[in-house]
Amino acid sequence: MRDYFTSQRGEPRGVLRAYCWNTDKEHSETLPLGEPLLNLVRMSGLLPNSNETITSTRSKTSLASRNSETSEAKSPREREQVPLHPSLGSVESLSITAALLNAFKLAHLGAIHILWTSNLSRHMLLSNHAGKFYLEIFAMPSALGPGPDQVLKHTGIPGELMDEICQSYANLFNPILPSRWHTYLGVLLGARLWCWCLSCASRRLRNSELRKLKSTPFVPKGSSASRPKLDPEVKVLMDQEALDWDQREFENLWPRIVALEVHLAQCKPWSFWVIFRDRRDSVQFWTFL
Repeated sequence: MRDYFTSQRGEPRGVLRAYCWNTDKEHSETLPLGEPLLNLVRMSGLLPNSNETITSTRSKTSLASRNSETSEAKSPREREQVPLHPSLGSVESLSITAALLNAFKLAHLGAIHILWTSNLSRHMLLSNHAGKFYLEIFAMPSALGPGPDQVLKHTGIPGELMDEICQSYANLFNPILPSRWHTYLGVLLGARLWCWCLSCASRRLRNSELRKLKSTPFVPKGSSASRPKLDPEVKVLMDQEALDWDQREFENLWPRIVALEVHLAQCKPWSFWVIFRDRRDSVQFWTFL
């Protein structure tokens, strides 16, 4: 029941809210915590029980009948008509798989251009310029890692944020690992050059972005332009294993992750090949096919 003992998105802790509702008391943070753990869990009504359909659904019909029977002031459980259990668990509702949200899908389905920046504060920021969308990615992650190059250690940047930024490269450019058979056939038949699976397509995009950083022209000293060069740590982080975009693991980057997911969900196919390859809407895909 860990999810009910922690605050999600600034809302009250679920076990405290459920306890107050189930005992007809005004919402309080201190009163439930004064109860022994045994009583707090039992009286919250969150565990499966014979009265669960009454205490968790709280239909409008039952509330209306109670209001008609008495003229007394409404109790806290009548005023607060929110379900004890959310429609989805926090693990499901606050988590996005890397296979669904990654750089390849953002670029080819969401028409987002990747822009490498030396500004740490703009990492994974979705920006709009001249009618085009850009995903900005920090180009110098070696400044975040351990060692003599860790120049940002004493600048007030939280260590959790550094870990999130380092992990985001793998989630964006290496969302899934290919099977052994696919890896073997990829080497034997050169499938990495023509295969359109997510793993091979992400690898081609990754190599393309690395070539862009390598070919970045030299910027004279004192120039106002800021065009980052290739940081070897970028490739190292891209090759790591991806994790799910989870709110607990990406607490600082979560608002930007959600913004990217919303953009990808709302973006319509913008070319013939996008319609042919976009399987987010299965009815649209099979109808077109």
